[in-house]
Amino acid sequence: MRLAYSGAEGCPAEDVVKAAIGAQVRRWDPFAPNAPWRLSVTLVRRAGGYEGAAELRDVLGVVPWSRPLLVRARCFDLVEDLALMVALQINPPRPPPRPVTEVAMPSPPPEAVTRREEGKPTEATPSSNGSLQRRLPLLRQ
Repeated sequence: MRLAYSGAEGCPAEDVVKAAIGAQVRRWDPFAPNAPWRLSVTLVRRAGGYEGAAELRDVLGVVPWSRPLLVRARCFDLVEDLALMVALQINPPRPPPRPVTEVAMPSPPPEAVTRREEGKPTEATPSSNGSLQRRLPLLRQ
């Protein structure tokens, strides 16, 4: 998108506004000199501080998004609010990750499992979670 910026005295320069918006956008630069979309930002000084407005126009000039910027004591705070609002509009947050579903592993059959090592059988005994644990004889070294 292109930026059309009009800032009041005491407000950051256009490149600072672009950097503030760009810092809120994930992994891409939202500004390009020949982009078809245009973001217009106007910041003015009022008695109580700074206020403004922002609107985004598409390739046909239609305004799909427009927001007033509420009065803030410092213009830089207004620019930070603007940056977050624009970033959420052009780069919505990712949906939350899907919950991980655990795959249940089948339990071994309940009958005793035997194994011969050094002539000693092993046996399976139930554990506290219902699975079988094998008791192996200690190997002599």
